[in-house]
Amino acid sequence: MPAKSRETAHRTEAIGMVGPGPGPVAGLLPVRAALLLLSLGQGLPGVWALFAPRSFYDGFPLPGYGWLAKFPPYNEHLVRDLGALSLALTAVLALAAVSLERRLVRTAAFGCLAFTVPHLAFHVAHLGRFDTADVIAQLISQVAPIAVSGIVLLLSRRIGALEDRD
Repeated sequence: MPAKSRETAHRTEAIGMVGPGPGPVAGLLPVRAALLLLSLGQGLPGVWALFAPRSFYDGFPLPGYGWLAKFPPYNEHLVRDLGALSLALTAVLALAAVSLERRLVRTAAFGCLAFTVPHLAFHVAHLGRFDTADVIAQLISQVAPIAVSGIVLLLSRRIGALEDRD
């Protein structure tokens, strides 16, 4: 490769700008979109919990629902820490979405699973506090990031194929 270093060529291909063939690398846009979706799913409640912990505790997922308030007592420190940790995961997911470096993408997806799988297990064990609509909403909101993280892991193989091509 005379004009570009091998590392630059891999990185350019990995982010979907150009491929060795005639057009842009298609297959990586879903990885980026999924990572951005996961980062929004962590970031929005993370900001809310960090900067308005009482409001988050009383009103998550939407004002008037108060899923967390069904697990008293309120603890400002714990809610703020949850918000900060959610924002940390958001940063890793967003960086993975921007860079699309295979190792970072996979690490971000596994990090998301490390949070969401035990989170789902807790919710499944405590559904009796909620009415049917809230149970369905909770299960959807808990299973969705697990499914999206799994999809990211499957699709991230495409990034590896690009890296191995040269």
